[in-house]
Amino acid sequence: DKLAYNGYFYNFTKVEIGKKYWRCNKRGCTSILKTNMTNELVELPVHKHVRDEAKYYRTLLKDKIKQRALHSDESNRNVVLNVLKDNLDLKIPLDLKDCNDFVSKERKINNFTISKDYDIPPELQVAVENKQFLFYDSGIKDKDRVIIFTTEENLRYIEHSSILICDGTFKTCPTCFDQLFTVQCKLNDMFFTFDVLLYEEQAGGLL
Repeated sequence: DKLAYNGYFYNFTKVEIGKKYWRCNKRGCTSILKTNMTNELVELPVHKHVRDEAKYYRTLLKDKIKQRALHSDESNRNVVLNVLKDNLDLKIPLDLKDCNDFVSKERKINNFTISKDYDIPPELQVAVENKQFLFYDSGIKDKDRVIIFTTEENLRYIEHSSILICDGTFKTCPTCFDQLFTVQCKLNDMFFTFDVLLYEEQAGGLL
């Protein structure tokens, strides 16, 4: 475990008599910070070196970016821009491309892979606003398994749209499926994806 506090970084060392001990991660520094078991400060150490404020606040910003990336459906770019906008007081220069790559990496690491061997758990059947998003799943016993992600609201948009764009691809499909199929419709002069289908077998009649 690691801890960042007041411009310094610490590594967890031990638990003793209801306290956690954290050693400064600066090579040669023996300063120990102590917290209770819920990580509330108990004793603040004195360091013999100056703190690296730029590194400290850059680390805090990246953690905020990571948390927002994992708990929102915003694009990678908007995740970064919104975090920076909310923390203008820090004034820490960050490379946007590096941040976008960082968001992509974190989302990939924490991405859930749909397995052919078990059902999709309830917490992954809903969208960010807790709306039902898993619309249909033919089930793990179906060798030609089909999964449809959409919402009732999205279906209403599709129903009343005069223009639909349907497209399928094999290249960007999750590895445990063979085909990704999307349905887009026009809304306010722009096209949005309102329906996502995954197939275990290539459905030749769809393309």
